[in-house]
Amino acid sequence: MLDYTNAARLYEGRKDKHVGRKVRNRVYMKYDPARDCFVVNELLSTCQWVPDPNRPGHVKYQRAPKERWKVRPFAEIYRDRIMITGAIHNTPMYELFRVASYVSRTVKLSGRTWFYKDSTRNFQKINGDLPIMIKDDKISSLTPAKVRVMDSEKQNEMNRMIQSIRNLIKVRTKLGAFDKLTPMQVDEHMRQINIERRWQVFDNPAKFLELLNAVNPEDLKSFYPLLWLADGNWYYRNYRNNADSYGRVDWVARYNNLINRMREKMRRELGVVKYVEADELRD
Repeated sequence: MLDYTNAARLYEGRKDKHVGRKVRNRVYMKYDPARDCFVVNELLSTCQWVPDPNRPGHVKYQRAPKERWKVRPFAEIYRDRIMITGAIHNTPMYELFRVASYVSRTVKLSGRTWFYKDSTRNFQKINGDLPIMIKDDKISSLTPAKVRVMDSEKQNEMNRMIQSIRNLIKVRTKLGAFDKLTPMQVDEHMRQINIERRWQVFDNPAKFLELLNAVNPEDLKSFYPLLWLADGNWYYRNYRNNADSYGRVDWVARYNNLINRMREKMRRELGVVKYVEADELRD
């Protein structure tokens, strides 16, 4: 387990001034002297878009200098405790801290379900929001799970917005407005509006709502971000000609899948649902 003693010993090895000490694949650790703790970061990206000298007006994706690498903190290691401040893939989390987390089986409670394997090899289980603390071989949440309540008026307003955009996509799909469009054109448009990776939107419901609200019936390009997010074949683009047109695609079905993926995040961002202390609900 990566506690303060082990982290200090590991940190004596080779490290970079920008990202710190590599702990495992795509995980780096850096010492914070102001708080006397080690901050553990997940590596998100090592590349950046730069102008392509061989094709004026185009850009290419290439490895960036380490000071421009994108990282996200998910843990802090103190002398007397470990604070889990972010939820990442369970494999590195368990290898480093013997912790795993899962989305709660019900949305009625906030937070996640957390498991911790203690020194006696028994699993401790809690439900709660971040941050999670491991101290004295016990796991606890500083913010216990809250109870979900819903605003029906805001829910209806959100549904009307979703339905309105669905109708716009349905009409244009029937007219074949997107048939001759290519993934290359859509990708280029997304680079122009500074969105390089889908997680930038999927992990940011405010940005997703911004793209929804930007849809303009008079501007076909305003639909491009939704097509880009809804394209379920984007992962396989390296194995096909990216200049081929989409052809006949059921964009309404793909839009529905996209909304289903983001619906709960949209509800929280718009205040359709909120989580309150159990005592507040009783009052």
